[in-house]
Amino acid sequence: MRAGNQAYAALSQSIEKEAAEAVEHLQGTSLFLVGMMGTGKSTVGKMLGQALGYCFLDSDSLIEQLAGKSVADIFAEDGEEDFRVLETEVLQEIAPFARCVVATGGGAACKSQNWGHMQTGISIWLDGRPAMLAQRVLRDSSNDRPLVAIDGAETMSEEEIFDATVGRLEALLEARRSQYAYADLTVSLEGAGDDDAAADPATVVLRILTSLNARIRKDAKEREERKNFEIVNNDLPPSMRVVSNINQTAQDD
Repeated sequence: MRAGNQAYAALSQSIEKEAAEAVEHLQGTSLFLVGMMGTGKSTVGKMLGQALGYCFLDSDSLIEQLAGKSVADIFAEDGEEDFRVLETEVLQEIAPFARCVVATGGGAACKSQNWGHMQTGISIWLDGRPAMLAQRVLRDSSNDRPLVAIDGAETMSEEEIFDATVGRLEALLEARRSQYAYADLTVSLEGAGDDDAAADPATVVLRILTSLNARIRKDAKEREERKNFEIVNNDLPPSMRVVSNINQTAQDD
């Protein structure tokens, strides 16, 4: 018990340290979490928002408030297309907000217009294997997740339901992977072991903050390096001057 408490205290201290650095450089830039259902975007998003002192917004919850009914009911009564329209409307409203962590729906990344709205902030893909996600989806009940609802599930064994859910998630991930890859950062949900257990939310938050700070430092270094380029031949066309500088540097070496 004591060792566990010490480990959690160390994790909390690391989160606090990384969050303080991130806040200094983000200057209020919002964060958008993207990824499959079951990746824990809402749970992680709340913890991340708390660490940064940001507000937390869940796009699905906002859609439900706008429509006056649940996501499952929107799919059942109005269809997925109407849901996607509402999703884009909500992201458009959120886009100008500062100091927010936004958990988006699993399919939000599949629409280019949504990416346009999310470009006002930094996008982070929470990436997990379908078998891992299936455990979470089934634990939380797939009744509220129309895209993985299984007809005739009441006559199936738990193993059959699990295998069917994994299959659905694999198909969805395959269709969406290239869209998720547009995110500014990718953070793995993998746990420490070889099984399908995911990392705990606090560990994922630390991974996000660590990756975010590393990216900020990298971008800052690249900007500084670009400032150091010197135009050495004004007779060349503008597009060739940097190339000339690089070639001259290589010859000097």
